[in-house]
Amino acid sequence: MRAGSNGFEWVSFKSSSQPMKSPMAGSISVMRAMPIDVISNAYQISPREAEQLKMNRDPQTMLLSPARTSS
Repeated sequence: MRAGSNGFEWVSFKSSSQPMKSPMAGSISVMRAMPIDVISNAYQISPREAEQLKMNRDPQTMLLSPARTSS
């Protein structure tokens, strides 16, 4: 998976003081639950690349939003 020339960006909305987190990798990941067609279309990659992305994830990887502190 490549971020491309514009880098990797995301938007998150915190609507609770105790938000849930969904791991992007590992045996209980969001990616493992998604059908290959969905991954292929979402990332605009071939079904073969989507399968590799889905199945070849490092079990220790997790995306976290950056910590923010208020002054």
